[in-house]
Amino acid sequence: MAKKIKNILLISLSIFIISFTACDAFLNIGGVDDFDYFINNLTRYSEENKSLMPAVTGFEPLIEFPFEYGREFSGGQYTFVVFDGLDLIVSKDGGFYKITEPLYDKDVLYDKFIFENENLLGVKTIFGDTIVPNLYLGIEIHGDLIVALRYTNDYCIFKGTKRIHTRLDGEITALTNEILIIDNFLYCLELNLLTAGEFRKVTNEINGAIIITNHDNNLFGYYFENEERILTPAFETAAAFNKFGYARVDNKIIDKFGEVAVAQIGTKIPLDFNSTSALYLCTVTNLYAVRNEITNRDLRSGFVNINPQSFFGDYIIENSEDYIFRFYCAGIGDFVLNEFRQITPVQDYFIVQNFNRSFSLLDKNLIPIIQNASQINFDGQVLLFVIDDNYFYYKIND
Repeated sequence: MAKKIKNILLISLSIFIISFTACDAFLNIGGVDDFDYFINNLTRYSEENKSLMPAVTGFEPLIEFPFEYGREFSGGQYTFVVFDGLDLIVSKDGGFYKITEPLYDKDVLYDKFIFENENLLGVKTIFGDTIVPNLYLGIEIHGDLIVALRYTNDYCIFKGTKRIHTRLDGEITALTNEILIIDNFLYCLELNLLTAGEFRKVTNEINGAIIITNHDNNLFGYYFENEERILTPAFETAAAFNKFGYARVDNKIIDKFGEVAVAQIGTKIPLDFNSTSALYLCTVTNLYAVRNEITNRDLRSGFVNINPQSFFGDYIIENSEDYIFRFYCAGIGDFVLNEFRQITPVQDYFIVQNFNRSFSLLDKNLIPIIQNASQINFDGQVLLFVIDDNYFYYKIND
């Protein structure tokens, strides 16, 4: 009798274990862990969520279903998402990877994040691999380069896991993937000295010009490679020349000979969008107008904060003094006005924040292709937008 009762108890326990496992299949079935179960059911998730995937003109889904949480790529190739409670890493090519440690509280930048242990800092990849040990008082991540502070004004520079500079004494004031300025002395980490003089090159060639610096006083100038001509460094700030031969330096616009392009009333700067129109400085109060050179009439005047970098396709963006971003579209005989809280141009698109604080994505014709989103991010490759708490990842149509 006792043996029979024991067998009944064993059978009942087995049924309970099987029932518990079956009721939460996502956790464990037959030894398959969460990630493997997710990967094996990607087709099912896509089919079940087809109705949730909005049509976005010019884009197609990177992932065929939304997530309950997701982040932008922040300069890297990977980001962090959550699907049905499962933490995942997703890549820009739509691949999925296991996550090694929670990333909710991590500020991921360029696929890396700073971690702390016993009040000392280090750097790990998004996959949890340590690339800079936690031996430092302060850390900054700048693309592939990492600045690690050991003592006051005592830095190490890492590129990946390799330490490329050690014991740099002084205050770092600027850092990119190519240049490092310490106590106003500029180091080129990747690029060689120019042959044209005792200057160092800051950027590669853009529209015929290379930004250079004479590290003695940290001023910037230009080297025109095809002409083998130098515009001597004399500017505290310098941007690349646009395709019309103008560049912004120290809050003014110059031509390739260093002449200020808007110094006199009536001086014109060609616009990006229309060969028959040009920007003019039209009043002594530094207001600007756009004039049609065929009809010789102003399409619009009274622009305040605009310059050649304010032109995108057929449009002008003005950040007005009342903190409203105004969008002017070149029309027949005049400009059509649109106003937003914020305008961010990305390639041939514009991310705008409306006055109700929702976001829209506009194409180059200012036609909305996404509306009423609570978040939109686009890095030129992957589009992330959030609608009704669903996080969608799309890519530009192939």
